[in-house]
Amino acid sequence: MWLGVCVLCMQALQAPPLAVVVRSEGGINPSEEKVTFFQDGRVVVESWSLAQRDKRQSSGRLDAQQLVKLDELLAKAQKANWPPTLNQTRGPQVAFAVTLTWWWQGKENSVLGYTFGEPPLPDEFTELSQELFQLAQKAVSQPAR
Repeated sequence: MWLGVCVLCMQALQAPPLAVVVRSEGGINPSEEKVTFFQDGRVVVESWSLAQRDKRQSSGRLDAQQLVKLDELLAKAQKANWPPTLNQTRGPQVAFAVTLTWWWQGKENSVLGYTFGEPPLPDEFTELSQELFQLAQKAVSQPAR
């Protein structure tokens, strides 16, 4: 009995997240922000910058309305049918990028876009990634329920 429960617990702990979005910026003060949305509504935001020197982490939980919004955003990403790499760049501009990874019907999808690449990022990709970051910020800033 306990072995069966432990196996189920381990499977739940190893379940992939629903989505991960990472924004990195180079320059004088390089930084990275990573948001992970989990199937149970948890959200983890990790950030790092040269000025901070420490990795910061905050977490929260999406409410029912926010979970619906997340599902809508991931459905948009799936429907967009983007290629794995949206554009190209060279040199220092490579350090300015957004990567969106999401799981849809058991399949992992990932898209990389360079902020200063050519051609410019599609507006739909830019808006969707910004909405995901905003959704995460709302979840981590609301009081615990």
